[in-house]
Amino acid sequence: MKHKVTAKQPNCRMCFGCGLNNPIGLRGQFYELENKEVYGVFKSLKEHQSAPTIVHGGVVAGIIDEIIGRAMMVIRPDDFWGYTVELKIRYKKAVPIETEIHAVGRITKEMGRLYEGEGFIFLKDGTLAVEGSAKYFRTPIEQTGFSPIEEEWKVTEVDEDPSEVEY
Repeated sequence: MKHKVTAKQPNCRMCFGCGLNNPIGLRGQFYELENKEVYGVFKSLKEHQSAPTIVHGGVVAGIIDEIIGRAMMVIRPDDFWGYTVELKIRYKKAVPIETEIHAVGRITKEMGRLYEGEGFIFLKDGTLAVEGSAKYFRTPIEQTGFSPIEEEWKVTEVDEDPSEVEY
């Protein structure tokens, strides 16, 4: 099914999931969709390897954590940070290294400052490889020590930015 991209989310400098200057990071690109989900595109590197040719399970869990956490920004775009309280992962297929990884995240429940969501990783052929769920605690950004200026938190357009995605 095709979904229209409504906005691109910011990246920062050194985050493992989205940092554009992190030489061993995933350099995720995140797109808000018309259905209030977030679509992410990541590039796995050989440095992310577990068994030969396969992305380490902890790195895969990090992608699920990042994509669900990013989904909070769609429904609550004000300045806050979500801290992971619980993360559950179900591995269905191996995720290969040195490939493009596609992920989708959504918030399923909001209870005051506690959020629940689910995320999915798809292989290049569309096969569901990983699914997960998580809970996050929302904290005002001023209480986190995060500096958008120091971390270069900004939207960075690239030629590959899509106007719609399919999954």
